[in-house]
Amino acid sequence: MAFSTIPTGPDTSAQNPFSDDVVNMVNSIPGILTVAFDILTIMFVTSAVILGFAIAFKNPQWTKRARGTMIGTLITVLLLRIAPILMLTEDVMQFKLIVKYLISFIQGIGIHTAIGMFLVAIFIRFFYRMHEVPSHHRWSRSLFIGGGFVTLLSLVMPAVFRFI
Repeated sequence: MAFSTIPTGPDTSAQNPFSDDVVNMVNSIPGILTVAFDILTIMFVTSAVILGFAIAFKNPQWTKRARGTMIGTLITVLLLRIAPILMLTEDVMQFKLIVKYLISFIQGIGIHTAIGMFLVAIFIRFFYRMHEVPSHHRWSRSLFIGGGFVTLLSLVMPAVFRFI
């Protein structure tokens, strides 16, 4: 008597078609993202060219459309890059850490922007001293005020929001 048909466990010869579909779908995501980033890059570059022509020909409707498309593609790319990080965040502490790093990053951008504004204001003030053009004085003063405002907001507002 031969015991060749004794069951030894679950039948592994037949794969679950649902799990194969899920695995294939997950494996196709990088390819889809590559195509999506290529399409978004084409949209952004096309919008930049359209913006250049719209400014040259002084067409406000196309200027508005091109700027909107550029901002939309930038936000879409950022969301596509940030979404996996947020999905892989396992607990609240990691999310708080990401938010803390994001606040520090934006604060650093604000401080560096303010430094750039102060340097440009000093440069324009130098031209005002050389040529006595009133518009240079106004631009310089506006940049100094804007740089101080950006510095104040960058340094003070994160602390204020933390206690609200």
